[in-house]
Amino acid sequence: MTKHEVWDRRKFLGSAAAAVTVATLPRRALAADPVRIGLIIPKTGPFASTGKQLEAACRLYMQKNGDTVTARKI
Repeated sequence: MTKHEVWDRRKFLGSAAAAVTVATLPRRALAADPVRIGLIIPKTGPFASTGKQLEAACRLYMQKNGDTVTARKI
């Protein structure tokens, strides 16, 4: 391997690292947005009562313990 090949590889890796850094910058700006958590629970059919109880339990937990984690709203 000659120095010219190593320099090209280093330049490529440096450019790739810079591109990844630039691509992730907008995501850091969205860090203040609320965290969304989805529940997959049954709402109809034979297990509808279980789904309603699970949803009520999640809401009760959030009422008692708050809806923020590390200063971010859930």
